[in-house]
Amino acid sequence: MDRDYYFHITDTEYEQVVPSDYTGFTVYVEDNTGWDGLFLYGWGDAEFAGAWPGLAVTGTKIINGIHYKYFDLGYDAEKLNLNFTFNNNAGKQLPDISAKVDRDFYFCITDTDSEDVTPQ
Repeated sequence: MDRDYYFHITDTEYEQVVPSDYTGFTVYVEDNTGWDGLFLYGWGDAEFAGAWPGLAVTGTKIINGIHYKYFDLGYDAEKLNLNFTFNNNAGKQLPDISAKVDRDFYFCITDTDSEDVTPQ
């Protein structure tokens, strides 16, 4: 071997990453809300992603046939204890989800609830 290799490993998959390409953990969302917009606000150890409504969707990705919207959390969120709040920035929000940011997260959300899921 002529270089170091780095991997991002979850319970179900792994992916080789180039250290300069790694930007932190990601929140993936199967969005079944029907809302026009989706944002992710975080609070707890810090107010994460600035003021309300928080982060806008970074992009979309299909994983095992499921269409996910995703939010890149970046290095600043690593190891923080946060409460995630999904909202539409128009008066609707889901109950907070408490989490330590030490992995990627996968959620399936409706307009009233969220569920932490593992990709199939």
